[in-house]
Amino acid sequence: MRLTKEEVDALNSLAIARTDLIKISNVLSKKTAEEKARFFKNEKFMRWWIDAVAGLIQHWYSIEENIATNVQTKSKE
Repeated sequence: MRLTKEEVDALNSLAIARTDLIKISNVLSKKTAEEKARFFKNEKFMRWWIDAVAGLIQHWYSIEENIATNVQTKSKE
């Protein structure tokens, strides 16, 4: 069974999001404990971080919902 264009787009979007998280993880892993503490004690940075992560999680949920809806529709056909 082939993926629809929407499913391919969703899969690509997940891959991009995963790549972004890996990049963030790599950058943080190279920072010292003091640098990490400085980042995460900064209120402005933390607000940005929380908003960015929340947006990414919401994006994942919408992709998951889109895929689930498409699978249910295909199974009924």
